[in-house]
Amino acid sequence: MILALAFLAAAAALGVAIAKKFDSQNQAAYAIPLAVVFSTWVVFAFSLALGLNGLSVGIAAVAMLFAAYKFRGRQKTKLLEKELLLLAVASAVFFLAINFAMFHYDARGGVEGYSTDFGFHKSIISSLANGNFPPEHPLFSGRLFSYYYFMHLFTASLAIGGLSLQAAVVIANSLVGVAAVLLLFILAKAAFPKESKSKLLPYAAVALVLLNGNLSFLEMLQNNALNIQNAIQYAEFTDLKQTAFPFLNFLSAQLLVTPYIIGFAALLMAAKKILDGEFEKAAIVGLLPLFNFFAFLAGIALLGAHAWWEKKARKPFAIALALAIPQIAYYLATRETPGAFLRLGWLSPSQDLVSIAWFWLQNLGLYIAVGAIGYHYASDKMKRMLIATVPLFIIGNVFIFAPFAWDNVKLFLFFFAVLAILSALGLEKISEKTHPALAIAIFIAMVLTGVFSIATVAANSSTTIYDSFDMNACAWVEENTPKNALFLTDGQHTCVFAIAGRKVFLGDLEWMQTHGINYARQLEENNRMLAGGCSLVKKRGIDYIYLDGYGGRHAEVNETFLRENAEIVYSQSGRTVYKTAC
Repeated sequence: MILALAFLAAAAALGVAIAKKFDSQNQAAYAIPLAVVFSTWVVFAFSLALGLNGLSVGIAAVAMLFAAYKFRGRQKTKLLEKELLLLAVASAVFFLAINFAMFHYDARGGVEGYSTDFGFHKSIISSLANGNFPPEHPLFSGRLFSYYYFMHLFTASLAIGGLSLQAAVVIANSLVGVAAVLLLFILAKAAFPKESKSKLLPYAAVALVLLNGNLSFLEMLQNNALNIQNAIQYAEFTDLKQTAFPFLNFLSAQLLVTPYIIGFAALLMAAKKILDGEFEKAAIVGLLPLFNFFAFLAGIALLGAHAWWEKKARKPFAIALALAIPQIAYYLATRETPGAFLRLGWLSPSQDLVSIAWFWLQNLGLYIAVGAIGYHYASDKMKRMLIATVPLFIIGNVFIFAPFAWDNVKLFLFFFAVLAILSALGLEKISEKTHPALAIAIFIAMVLTGVFSIATVAANSSTTIYDSFDMNACAWVEENTPKNALFLTDGQHTCVFAIAGRKVFLGDLEWMQTHGINYARQLEENNRMLAGGCSLVKKRGIDYIYLDGYGGRHAEVNETFLRENAEIVYSQSGRTVYKTAC
C-alpha cells in the first residue's frame, strides 16, 4: 500500500505543478485529470522498458516527483474557490458512495454491484496489475488488446502499489468524477455572459448535463400508475434501445460504467482553455486516444474547428494531431478491419427524415428548445463551441463506426453537454421574462429521467456478480497459480478473469461482438479442447480449466478427458479447478 500512496502523492504533485501553468484559479480541479493523464503516460513509458510491475510504478513515482520539482513555479497556489468547496464535497460523497455501491462485497465474501460490463472492465485492470503488458486481450488469448485502456492502466498502477482492486477502482473513478463535476462548473461559469445575475446558473448547468434526460419519465410514470418505485423498476427491466427513448442519462450510461469519464474531464479542460483563447493548452486532447477514443474525437474536432476560425489555434491543433497519430495507428492496427457504414438516422425506428426529426424531438426536444433560447443570448465564443460540436453529431447520425452500433452515441456526448450548458442560460431567460415557477417546472422535466436513472443504478447495486463460492475458488487461484496462467472456460462469467486477473482462452462472446472481434476460429478451438483435444490444449498453452461461474455457452465437455488428462487441484462447494496434464 505504501507504493500506491507514494504513486498517488507523486501523481498529485505533478498534477498540481502542471495545473499551476494551466490556470491561476481552482488548480485542484485541473490537477486531478492532469495527474491521471501524465502519470499514466509516465508509467506506460517505464513499463515499455521494465515491464508493468512494482519497479516500473516505483520509478515512475520518483520521476514524477523530480518532474514536479522541476516544473514548480512561483505562482500562488489557489486550489479551489469557496463557491466550489461544497460542490467538491458533495461530488466526492456521491462518487465514493455510487462507486462503492457498484463494487462491494457481501457478508459471505461474494462480489455485489452493478453488473453492466463489470467483468470486462475489471478483467482489464486486474490482468494489467498481473503484468499483462503490453496488454494481450484478457478474454481472447494470443490477441493484442484493441481498446483504449489507459484509465485502467492508472487504476492497475494503484493495485500494483498494494491497494485492493476494489479500493483502486473506487478511488480512481471517484477522483476523476469529482474533477469532471468541478470542471463542468468552471466551464459553465465561463460560458455565461458576465451580466448574468444568478449565482445558481452554473449549478443548474451541472445538473442539466449530468442528469440530462428526456420525456420517457412520462411513459415510465404513465405505465406504472405514477408509482416512482415501479418507474425505477421499469427503467431497469425495459430495454430502452427498443423504444423511442434510448438516452436515459449521461451520468449513469457513460460516466459511471465506462472510461469516458477521464476523457470527459480532459475535454472540459480543453474547452475551458479554448474559451480563454489559450489554445496551446487545449493540445492536451492529443494525449487522449488511449484514454478514450470518443473523447479524443470530440476534442480534436473542437480544436480543429477553432483552428479553421483562428490562426493561433492551428499550431496547437497540429501538435495535438501529431501526439495522437501514433496512438491512432496502434488502435487501428490492433482492431479487426475498421469500417464505417452509411445508415442515415440509424437511431430512429424508421430512417426517413420525419422519423429522424421526431426521434430527436422526443429525446432532446426540451434541450433543443431551451438551448436555442440560451444560444440566442450566449457569447460568440460559446456559440462557436456549439457549432464546433455539430459535425460529429451529424456524422454520428449518418454513419455507424463502432462494431456495437450503440457505442456510436458517444460521438454525441459533448454536443449534449454544450447544449445542456446553453439550456441553463435559456432557463434563466425564461425565468426573467415569464415566471421563475415556469423555469423550475421545465428544469424538473429536463432532469427527472436522469434522477430515475441514477436511482435505478443505486437500487440495483446489490446484484450478486460473483458469489462467495466463486470468490473462494478465485482466492485459491490467486494464491496458487502463476499470474500469467491461461484458463480454459466455457465462456462463463467468473472472478477468475475479473478479480484474479487470469487470462482466459475465450471469454463471453457478447464482448467479442461489441468490439468487432472475429472469434469463430477461437470458439471452434475452445470447443474442441473441451471435447478432449489434448494436443490442442498443449499447443495453446492451457494451464487450467475452470467451468464454473454463471452463464456460459454450454459446450460439450468430455468428462473422460478431464479425468484422464487433468488433475483436480481445487474442489469446494461445487467449484472445481483442473490443472491440465496434456
